[in-house]
Amino acid sequence: TIMTENFEFQGQLKKVCRLQVGDIVRLLGPHKTTANNMTRFLAARAKGFATDTGAKKSGDGEETEKTEEDSAAKQAEEEKEEKEKPIKWKRINKQQPIWLRSKDDITEAEYHEFYKSIGKDVFEPLAYTHFNAEGDIEFKSILYIPKRAPHDMNMGNVEGWASAIRLYVRRVLVADQFDQLLPRYLMWVKGVVDSDDLPLNVNREQLQQNKILKVISKKLTRKVLEMMKKLAKDEKEDDEDDDEDDDEDEKAPSTEKTVFEKFYDEFKNFLLMGCHEDDANRSKISKLLRFISTHTEKQEGKKLTSLEDYVSRMQEEQPAIYYMTGDKVKEMEKEIALEVYSKKELEVLLLDDPYAEQCVSKISDFEGVKLRSVQKAGDLRINWSKDEAQ
Repeated sequence: TIMTENFEFQGQLKKVCRLQVGDIVRLLGPHKTTANNMTRFLAARAKGFATDTGAKKSGDGEETEKTEEDSAAKQAEEEKEEKEKPIKWKRINKQQPIWLRSKDDITEAEYHEFYKSIGKDVFEPLAYTHFNAEGDIEFKSILYIPKRAPHDMNMGNVEGWASAIRLYVRRVLVADQFDQLLPRYLMWVKGVVDSDDLPLNVNREQLQQNKILKVISKKLTRKVLEMMKKLAKDEKEDDEDDDEDDDEDEKAPSTEKTVFEKFYDEFKNFLLMGCHEDDANRSKISKLLRFISTHTEKQEGKKLTSLEDYVSRMQEEQPAIYYMTGDKVKEMEKEIALEVYSKKELEVLLLDDPYAEQCVSKISDFEGVKLRSVQKAGDLRINWSKDEAQ
């Protein structure tokens, strides 16, 4: 406004608008009054105050200087009032994270809704656990077992798998996906982990080498295996109830799959991988495995058997759990090596999955009972009588 009132400065207007205050003073040096007015105007605008350049066009600048002094005094007074005025904070988000709340205060519907939000799944979870780890290292966590295996986690692209666990440190999200929280064969587990012991101001590479993280990983793995063990236990209890009902009503056994059987159909290969890779938890994983056997093939419904059930059916003085590997069950049933065991009514596990063969090769024994292949020379050690041996 000041400049446009003086037509002789219009030619330099565009240049001035791009310059700093010091440059304006240098450029308008011969016109001191106008330069002073211009710099004061810009300085006042930068501080958020509008100044009155005055209706008078006096060359001495007395009115402008008075306005400047009043503005400075008013500004100092307002700053003083701002400092003395107490700050009142208002909390907008009063909702506490679900993993920090007490389990007794959370409904099952809330757990399911939280799973769908973090797991990006339309189905409800198959099982979940909410716990607070206490001791030297403390953290809070909610873990979920989904109903279906992730479509992008196929066994041919193991290196491309990504974890579905969110890591928080003191309620601050550190990573949406943190692969070091669970072993590779459990990366399909979804949930959150919140730790107060992990450092917040370190990069991802340093955090991966943190000893606290390794302890957290062990506890999370144990919790997931406990969840699966509970599913298997519930299945066994259901089977016992069905047996009692069958004795009373003499009905045909149900062919409907249990919750654990549905789970095993989806995640079988992951458990077999874990049995092969996880030396520390192999004995726990082996109790979750299910196999086809010569005994189950004769049963109505043809359900799978666990190693524990196999051992309970072993003949007296039977020295080992016997198994056979092949591409198809029908082809294995025709093998000559199986004839001797069928004649002696010895149960043999039929492994038609390459991952099952790798897994069983790592299990040296199950609850003190050795595992032996019927296809390997020197393994036909059956307790025959002397006449049969001859």
